[in-house]
Amino acid sequence: MARDANSLKEIALGEEAAQFRTGAPAALQLVSPIRAGRIVDWAGARSLIKLAISRLHKKRSKPEVTLVVPAQLTLVQRRAWKQLASEAGAREAELVESPLCAASGCGCDVSRPLGRLVMDWGGGCLSLGLVAGRQMLAGECLELGGLDIDAALVRWVRQQFGLLVSPAQAEDIKIAMLTALAVPGSQRHMEITGFGAIDGLPQAQEITQENVQAALEPFLIRLREAVLRILGQATPEVSADLLEEGIWCCGGSSQLQGVSEFLEQVSGLRVLSVTSPEQAAIRGLCEWIRA
Repeated sequence: MARDANSLKEIALGEEAAQFRTGAPAALQLVSPIRAGRIVDWAGARSLIKLAISRLHKKRSKPEVTLVVPAQLTLVQRRAWKQLASEAGAREAELVESPLCAASGCGCDVSRPLGRLVMDWGGGCLSLGLVAGRQMLAGECLELGGLDIDAALVRWVRQQFGLLVSPAQAEDIKIAMLTALAVPGSQRHMEITGFGAIDGLPQAQEITQENVQAALEPFLIRLREAVLRILGQATPEVSADLLEEGIWCCGGSSQLQGVSEFLEQVSGLRVLSVTSPEQAAIRGLCEWIRA
């Protein structure tokens, strides 16, 4: 959401606001009212949901809405989401955990109660869910999104080279250079430009895939530990299902290079990817509503 830095009046929401990310005027403030599935700016989050309702529901009556939320929200968080939806104009709100929607959106036959591990990585969080049919057996949500990786890269470049780069430049580095599965001896490199942290002068610096990988390592450690914790909660019957069904991987950030191979290495299970992974949860939500 983009708003006036002084009056806090909303200027743009959603994709329109995202366009200011590469060059927002000083008088404009960019905020994310919903962060990793948590409501951090109540008024802003209410505006976003109200906008979505107004675009999809043209009738005067208040609609029933279904919201996709991260795995394992607390009871207090679930109540907050329902209250927010009510204030935004919904008559009633149903909450569905993202791994359940993602499983359906990935093409799983959810009419069969087979155990599956689903990873939905996008929207500022990584939701892991051990699901069987339309039921959640175990789940976990990590506050770990693409923007967090971008911020880590900004810090890493400054620490290593004393160079200031923008989040948009960090995203370019992430897409071009980072991989979840390190490639020893990789010769891939790229030149980045920015401003010196001390003198403020324009500078250029060459970075390699091998050394920039250090910025991603803390995130991979958290992902590895979360996957192992979830697998540790599987019953023998569900574990047998997982050998057949594997891990379904979706969400925008799941497109980071090497994610599937990394998960296979950690879990010993095959990993299945889908087309348009960033839309899997939405596809599944549509099927959930129709069911």
